[in-house]
Amino acid sequence: MLILGIHPGYHDSSACLFDDGRLLAAVSRERLTRRKGDGRGDVPLDCIDEVLAIAGAGRSDVDIVASTRSALPQSCYRHFSGRRAIEGFVREALSREKLRFMALEMRRAGTTDPAAIFDSARFLRAYGFRADARVSFVNHHLAHALPTLFFTDWDDALLYTADGGGDNVQYSMRRFRDGGLATLYGDDDELLADNRIDSLGMAYGYCTQALGWRMNRHEGKLTGLAALGEPSLYADMARRFMVTPTGEILSEFGSWGEMKGTSKNVPIHAGSG
Repeated sequence: MLILGIHPGYHDSSACLFDDGRLLAAVSRERLTRRKGDGRGDVPLDCIDEVLAIAGAGRSDVDIVASTRSALPQSCYRHFSGRRAIEGFVREALSREKLRFMALEMRRAGTTDPAAIFDSARFLRAYGFRADARVSFVNHHLAHALPTLFFTDWDDALLYTADGGGDNVQYSMRRFRDGGLATLYGDDDELLADNRIDSLGMAYGYCTQALGWRMNRHEGKLTGLAALGEPSLYADMARRFMVTPTGEILSEFGSWGEMKGTSKNVPIHAGSG
């Protein structure tokens, strides 16, 4: 059974191909275009065709397409109505179709079931896959967490993820025991919850931007420079975040704009100190 995994992201677009549980190929778009972290928020057909070519297969050979809940063409959704639906038809006719972020659309539709809003048949037809192929969507943080189990023989472990954000959360905690995985925080039920302004990853990205670099690309420069500096502003930044008794991270910021504004001032204060 050929399983195609895709990430139609706004950064680090990629695809991978498995034969059941055996990895056949994996390609990030940046390896094809030579642009670091390349992602256009589209279905990464270049990556898809590359991994299939490596395996000597074609799109018609794929049995399952597993995707992250990222950016997908509006025509592949079926829950739009009124003005948004009309706009979608016009844009499709003009070849200027909008991409809609699935996690956000699920929240707008009030559902945790992608099948309730996504037209799998149209997606498969539009991109040349078999009509009987299956389409599934994976939880952002579960996709981050699962690979850790492939590189350890532990039978009892805590799987913790943290990033800028995905599927409406920035962190997740899962317990692996007796061959089963239990989610402590960060599962699909959070898709419909109020978004928490708690991401240390976003704060780091905002600091990167404040120094004139690009978020999701130049954070490594900031990491390298940190080794040469003094943590003079650490206490001020740290007091804005807190860890709960259950291990969840919270912050005192009321909005992402407030977090960005505070992070933007960090290098200014550091330069004047």
